[in-house]
Amino acid sequence: LLMVKIRDQDLGSTGGPPRNWKGIGIAMVVILGVMSLVTLSIFLLTPDESHLLLLSRLTLENLESEDFRVHDPCATPLPLCILHFHFVLTLHLHRAVFTSPFKQSKNDPEPYEFVPCSVSNACEVIVQSCSILVRVFLCTYFREITDLTPSEEDTSVLQYAAWGPQGNQLVSVFENDIYYKPDVFSKAMRLTATGRNGMVVNGLSDWTYEEEILLKYPAFWWAKDGARLAYLSINNSATPFMEIHHFLGGIYPSNFLYPYPKAGSRIPSASLFVVNLYGPAHTLEMIPPDSHNSRDSYISMVSWISSTRLTVRWLNRAQNQSVLCVCEATTGACSERHQMAMDFWHNNQQQEEPLFTADASLFYLILPAKQGARGEFLHIASLPAQTSTPSVSPRFLTSGNWDVTSLCALDEENDKMYDRSNLMSKPFHLESLKTLGGVFHRQCLTCNLFERCSFFKADFSPNQTYFTLYCLGPGVPKVTIHSTSDPSSNLQLQSSDISFLLSSQGFGGYLGLKMLTATDQMFKCAAVMAPITDFKLYNANMLFFLQAASLLDDIHKLKDENFLLIHGTADARVHFQHSAELLSRLVKVEANYTLQLYPDEGHSLREERSNQHLYFDSILGFFFFFFRLQPSMFPERPGR
Repeated sequence: LLMVKIRDQDLGSTGGPPRNWKGIGIAMVVILGVMSLVTLSIFLLTPDESHLLLLSRLTLENLESEDFRVHDPCATPLPLCILHFHFVLTLHLHRAVFTSPFKQSKNDPEPYEFVPCSVSNACEVIVQSCSILVRVFLCTYFREITDLTPSEEDTSVLQYAAWGPQGNQLVSVFENDIYYKPDVFSKAMRLTATGRNGMVVNGLSDWTYEEEILLKYPAFWWAKDGARLAYLSINNSATPFMEIHHFLGGIYPSNFLYPYPKAGSRIPSASLFVVNLYGPAHTLEMIPPDSHNSRDSYISMVSWISSTRLTVRWLNRAQNQSVLCVCEATTGACSERHQMAMDFWHNNQQQEEPLFTADASLFYLILPAKQGARGEFLHIASLPAQTSTPSVSPRFLTSGNWDVTSLCALDEENDKMYDRSNLMSKPFHLESLKTLGGVFHRQCLTCNLFERCSFFKADFSPNQTYFTLYCLGPGVPKVTIHSTSDPSSNLQLQSSDISFLLSSQGFGGYLGLKMLTATDQMFKCAAVMAPITDFKLYNANMLFFLQAASLLDDIHKLKDENFLLIHGTADARVHFQHSAELLSRLVKVEANYTLQLYPDEGHSLREERSNQHLYFDSILGFFFFFFRLQPSMFPERPGR
């Protein structure tokens, strides 16, 4: 009994106070409630993607949809008064719609279809609708429509219209002549009277200047204060005409004539004029230097330095000599600043505009510089901008065995210049350079910024605090906005899912066929589009050393090659005549080729259906068909 009692006392000594089962139960209820709320939130906030389970894998048909089209949002800084609308307006209200006759298509705006174009400095929007100007007062939400057609040209069609740099200045082109309005409501002032259809055009490019020299349709330039307007007058009265036939839409084909100089023929004669807009209109011609004071020369670049001075670059016909001049708008006198020899690799510098200091005393540009035994490389140089200063040698700011490919912006306040270069084998990357402080500090802004993006172009805001960055590949194209103080942070405007590149076109087509003739079936198959087959048939702007080149004497070497030939019958750049000469010889040698023609299409296909057919039916269809006939090209892998 004693032992039992002691054991009971020991067991009793190990027991503590009774457990609080009620509190434990309440805690469990709270925990379960919290977990239920979290689960419910996840269920409600998770987007419904169940429909994705019903979708098939990506197919070529998916790629034809609108969702896979590469889109450029055309972002650009707008005036301060509409800053709050910036990210809406830049996506919808800044799209160039005025196109030349060489680039019109069935997809162009209808005569009364309003298409946004640009924004003026007084918060107004201009859109194209035949000869109508639509003015939208964004600050007051008031809309008004004004007719731009001059009284003496009431039946003519508007060719181009653009705002000036001050207020609501407006310039327009009717019947190849330029008209100016100080304000939308004021009477139009006729600035030129020499325009002749197909012969003389003022303020706009003809075919040669749009496709080969300026690479844009408008050919006029505003002074920053809006007091003067520089413009080209292009005379084609001695230039031979080319005829393009259109086969669709009627019983008989129609034709289109336009000036097109070929090798050995007369080229268009271009003159540069400056007209004073404040007060009575007074026009002066800028006199070219003696070395280029002839009809056989080109004007490839015009840029204003100040309200009374501008830089002009003249090229000789052979395009192996370039003269950069500074011209006085008040007298028309032009003084040489730099003369240089040019070759094929410097051709992309023809349209390069210099960067100017705020006091207009210096300008910066890209020039070739000798780098020892390695030869010439393109680097940044400075030159004085005053016409009174004697011509001096350029002062180079950069050097080395690499190229500066373009100048982007000059930020004097922070002693920085922004350019694109291929330094350290990084092609077309954007970098900043300390330029004015004496010490050069290089910083790559786009290196390692995005994966699979090695090619860029950039547009900077007026005060250089932000820049729009266009990633061009080799990965998915995208458009982003960055701060210059912190380029790593960005706002993405557009990203494209799929992009295609067809390189064998025009000169690329010539090189593609040339490789086929020279390699004895090294390539199993090839596709070429609108190839140049004989440079005597091409335009006179092509470099002289190429004008004797031709494929037509080597056609027998293409007899056993497998290739697809593509051409639009209304190609105004590489005429169908090139392919016709090629086809005639291919038939004679009984060559093996596939032909795809696009009626009434130009050098670049304009119709959406034509583009879809080009990529998905013609090119991919050709390769798929050929690969099926060549199973040995794809050996089976073990286990597959």
